[in-house]
Amino acid sequence: MKLFKTIGIAMLALSMCTGCASYKERVKADNKTEEVELEDRNGFNLSSTTKYELDNVQFHVPNYFKITDKDDVNPVVFIADNSDFTVMGLTWVNEELNDSSIDEYTDSFLEMDAFKYLPKNYEIEEKSFKNEQGNYQYYKLISNSGHVILDNQSIYANVNLYFISNNKHNGYGVLSYVQYDGLEYNYYNDILDIVENVSITDEKEETTSNTTSSTSDSSTTTTTPNTDSSASTNSSAPTPTVGQKNALNRALDYLDYYEFSRQGLIDQLLYDGYTQEEAEYGADHTNANWDEEAALKAMDYLSAMSFSRQGLIEQLMFDGFTQEQAEYGVTRNGY
Repeated sequence: MKLFKTIGIAMLALSMCTGCASYKERVKADNKTEEVELEDRNGFNLSSTTKYELDNVQFHVPNYFKITDKDDVNPVVFIADNSDFTVMGLTWVNEELNDSSIDEYTDSFLEMDAFKYLPKNYEIEEKSFKNEQGNYQYYKLISNSGHVILDNQSIYANVNLYFISNNKHNGYGVLSYVQYDGLEYNYYNDILDIVENVSITDEKEETTSNTTSSTSDSSTTTTTPNTDSSASTNSSAPTPTVGQKNALNRALDYLDYYEFSRQGLIDQLLYDGYTQEEAEYGADHTNANWDEEAALKAMDYLSAMSFSRQGLIEQLMFDGFTQEQAEYGVTRNGY
């Protein structure tokens, strides 16, 4: 069998500049519904909420948000009304709220498999507010819209993160919200009401609220990352060079449009003029799931032509995927 590259290295670099459609772009286009103006839910009423306590923060959540998962501390995640997927997550982070902690949490969040195809640029707004519990501030992070992977489906969505603090406690609450195509309502106002009715205490109170959880299949995509301090970036790690940072940004750009194996991405970065060390750094710090890249690549091939199972495995290996990754990709496509 003659093995081939679907897009040569030189042509790949060119096509990214000239706007040629890629598989991931087609997925986005095929799954994005026609834009319609959704009705605002606007259903927040403090008397019909349930209080969820996570360490030192309490969130009052309207009862049309249904809990899908909970542990003793966090995270807690919810669906809304009749939504198919998680729309909101709540958690508490026991460290000081500052620019560094926001960046670290955000990077961890957006690197999860569900959100790895979202654009990595975002805006941050700061606001202060006062409620019956005291004075608060929050930082609202708004991602650019893009497609997310929920229950193995590609869906167009927008992600918001709210970092909430009272400036008196060495910790902060986080609310994550995903507004995706197919939701019955627009919940932005309801989310803001939840944020602005938060309570952060200095001492953990005993709660009498109804926090009974109805757990669902653990395969449901959650919208709150692991924020345990042990998962934090090692502060002793060497600072990346300018070349490494640029290689990483370039690698992320490529992965937004095309499917790559690790070796294929390194080869592409080498072609772009990065050193071996820079190229390897870029590929290794994308947090790409190479198994899933193989599955997407296999799907791309099958949409264009017919392959035997073995022939498709060999083609994926020629593209730089390992035997295991290639077999996973083919099997994932039902072959």
